[in-house]
Amino acid sequence: MPRLPLDPRHGTHDPTTSVPPRVPGSVRRTTSVDILRPSGVDAELVLVGRARDLLTDADSATHVLDTGAVEATIDFVDAQRVTAISSNPVVPGLEQLVGRSASTGFRAAKWK
Repeated sequence: MPRLPLDPRHGTHDPTTSVPPRVPGSVRRTTSVDILRPSGVDAELVLVGRARDLLTDADSATHVLDTGAVEATIDFVDAQRVTAISSNPVVPGLEQLVGRSASTGFRAAKWK
């Protein structure tokens, strides 16, 4: 079967090559989420999220105020259920999300 051409809107367009300058006295939060399939597309899905708050002080020096990370393993192919979850710093009660659906009602789950 011949490969169809990609839509010209597919993918990243004109990505930036720098970040805006930091304003003295400001705080910038950056976040990222990586979606991994370490065992292939027919196995679990691993989500890795990270965040950082960076303070720019009056003389433009930067200081990390706080960081956080979470890693969740999802049995995506079979039941879309959380099979493992951890965070740094540790969030008490987070383990109660293991076994819950990762698609329906996950954000509304009461786990504290």
